[in-house]
Amino acid sequence: MSKLSLCFVTREYPPETGYGGIGTYYQAVARTLARRGHTVVVLSEALDAESYAVQDGVHVYRVRPRYSVSHVPFIWRLQAVWRGYRLAVALLLRRVIAQHAVQLVESPELHAETLLYSLLPMRLPLVVRLHTGTQLGIKYNSQPLTARIRLNICLENALLNRAKAVSAPSHAVAEQSRRCGLHIRHYQVIPNGVDCQTFVPPERESDELSLLFCGRLEHWKGADILCTA
Repeated sequence: MSKLSLCFVTREYPPETGYGGIGTYYQAVARTLARRGHTVVVLSEALDAESYAVQDGVHVYRVRPRYSVSHVPFIWRLQAVWRGYRLAVALLLRRVIAQHAVQLVESPELHAETLLYSLLPMRLPLVVRLHTGTQLGIKYNSQPLTARIRLNICLENALLNRAKAVSAPSHAVAEQSRRCGLHIRHYQVIPNGVDCQTFVPPERESDELSLLFCGRLEHWKGADILCTA
């Protein structure tokens, strides 16, 4: 099998920004691909200073927003529509692509991180993976449709319209995203993988079941449904 050079753009990437499922997914995929000899680059957000490190064979770049207004008196309110993170991603991506001879870029639909990059005249094929974006979040958490959320939804739809391909962990996620208003024309189901070296089922000594719930305690995560079941 020929070796690939891939770049994942995700604000969530452990340990610095290991917020939840998106970061867990990309860390597992990146480590596995690197172990198989592929070149894997990750662009993620830095909480403090920008940095570069090789972690488990993965090239990890931490980037800070450019021209952020978060520290400017009064004007900081504009950060609801401008953080400068997408610009920082677009600028760093050009350098990283050249340095690592990247062939493909992938990012989640949530927050439309690669939108500005997708507007560049010279760009690589961009894959957008569905991880349940803003539209699904507000529906299943019964959140109000604020101006900032409306903007996020518009940006995520714009990114999906510019993607070369869209992948989803299941048909259910893709179809629910469509019903909620995301612009998904075609998609390919690629199930989330499991690291079988880390997750090994123990031998059962009785018929009693033990259940583990992984996720934030939010309505849409379904912990109440698990308890009822």
